[in-house]
Amino acid sequence: YGHEDIGLNNMNNPVFRGAIKYRLDRENYDMMDSTGALVPNGNISYTYNANNQITQVSDNFHEVTPGIYSPAFIRSFTYENSKIIKTEDEELDINTGQFVKYSRTKMYYNSKGLLSQLDYDLYDTTLSEYKPDRREVRYYDLNDRIVQDTIFKLNVDNGLMEFYERAVFLYNAQGLLADYLNYAFDLGSSTWRNAYRDFY
Repeated sequence: YGHEDIGLNNMNNPVFRGAIKYRLDRENYDMMDSTGALVPNGNISYTYNANNQITQVSDNFHEVTPGIYSPAFIRSFTYENSKIIKTEDEELDINTGQFVKYSRTKMYYNSKGLLSQLDYDLYDTTLSEYKPDRREVRYYDLNDRIVQDTIFKLNVDNGLMEFYERAVFLYNAQGLLADYLNYAFDLGSSTWRNAYRDFY
């Protein structure tokens, strides 16, 4: 699990800077063969709507014929008021050749338009419906900087979302990120335990 997006640029919401904007349509990737030569191994392709918002990302590494790749993983994006409110992931079932639903993420924003909560659901193929898996809650300071990001994991025994992991962000006098602190929740003692720390 872990914290996926802390508001930095990523493939889900790329930000372009500068006078000229370029849109990423595809990334090709190669791997070395037994002789040490680089050979094509797949690509990631991006589809956009009329507003240049990503509507789909496909990870294409299922080789149908030599050099021809089909999607093995697809992520679709749903927008409302120019903000992503939902992503849905599908994976290729090699046995049937069909895509099957895998997971869904629903996103919620605070009054300032900052991403404040993400609900992660997994698809239950036996029930043909999504079931809750975990929740991520974010807090910001008065300068709209993220200061805490907490993940809750579903306890299947009682149906409650319980503390799982937490990230704390500390800033220096110039407002730059100085420390990233990560904690894991110990259910036995009901306390947060230090996991690791990054310095900037």
